[in-house]
Amino acid sequence: MRTPLAALVTCLALISTACGGSDEGTQQGAADLTTSTEAESVADPVDDTAVSTTTTIPVTTTTPTPTTTPEDTTTTTTVAPATPLPAVPLTDLPGIVTNWETGTGEPLDLARRLIGFPLEIGPPAGASPATVDLRVWTDDPVEWRWEWAFEAFMPDGSVQEVDADLPEGGPGTIEGRLYYDPLFEALGWRNVAQVISDPSSGGGGPQSVNWAYETDGTLTISGVDSDPIVGRAWVDEDIGFGSADATPGHRIEIDARVPAGAIPVPLMEALLAALPPLGGDLTKLDLRSWERLPDSFDANFGLRYLQIDLEWVSNQTSPGAAGVAFIAGLDGVVLQEGEASFVNEGEIEVREPIGDGVERWQQRLLLLDRYLVRLDFQAGDDGVVTGELEIRLEANRPVLSAPGE
Repeated sequence: MRTPLAALVTCLALISTACGGSDEGTQQGAADLTTSTEAESVADPVDDTAVSTTTTIPVTTTTPTPTTTPEDTTTTTTVAPATPLPAVPLTDLPGIVTNWETGTGEPLDLARRLIGFPLEIGPPAGASPATVDLRVWTDDPVEWRWEWAFEAFMPDGSVQEVDADLPEGGPGTIEGRLYYDPLFEALGWRNVAQVISDPSSGGGGPQSVNWAYETDGTLTISGVDSDPIVGRAWVDEDIGFGSADATPGHRIEIDARVPAGAIPVPLMEALLAALPPLGGDLTKLDLRSWERLPDSFDANFGLRYLQIDLEWVSNQTSPGAAGVAFIAGLDGVVLQEGEASFVNEGEIEVREPIGDGVERWQQRLLLLDRYLVRLDFQAGDDGVVTGELEIRLEANRPVLSAPGE
């Protein structure tokens, strides 16, 4: 999801909450319904500087009504429900990957199956899948932070104008909020902030609006109780920022803290179960979608593909020892040593590992006889050996056979 580089943001306080980023998604602020327009923070450096102004926008759409609890009444914590995620055996991957490459299928369904998106909240009808993004931050020994997000393209003309200078942010803002608020509220989440991007300070281009949602309950994902941080929904006049033609779209995000070591995503759970024991602590777990240009390297294997990245700390004393132990634990069915032969088309060829085994050891593997896997072990300056597994899921990769079959 892009954010305009020189953006002004309009923050609408909804329930005595002001706009601002924090680990909990928002910071507490004034309760009056005013908006502040300020420079939006982005990761990429910008050359131009947005001018800060303050405006007041009347709010006439339906807003969540705060509720009060009598002192003599016991408050019950709301539990944000989540329907069970579908099981995703690894043998289902080829069909899912093909759907992703062709852009067919329902965006929410693909997000649930690929990244285990925890809530059944999707874009309006007519959407097509654009991106999926799963990231896990594992630096906390007690709780890991999981971040789920997916984007969907919308048909031309389906996203109305979003404009911070129009009443209530324009018809696109009103329509989007009236669509997402009831969906989140039905699952126990409340709207706490609204942000409208305004690139009129010089960046120009389409605008977007997003809403932040919070819940006081526990979010149960695949039987794992998690602590939800924030949910967000975006309506964007150009979700494919940077393309020649503006493409309207929607984006939905959920962030939550999950007990360390728990894997509440069926596909990732199935993948880890098929791997040999890692022999150390997992430090990275990502699943992201990527696109390449028609004239780029490997474009013949698919322009839209998925990539899984795993990293961990090994308990072995050297990269070579770690590599040999990992290869010895392969089942030879789901995951095996080898890659496409340069000589015999359609056959699997096993080559010698790359590296001296002291500082580095690298080998190619195959997932389901077709998907390329890079296994890499390296020794750091402190002597700690780390492992990395990169799995590229490309729809046009052919199924390979053993030599002579």
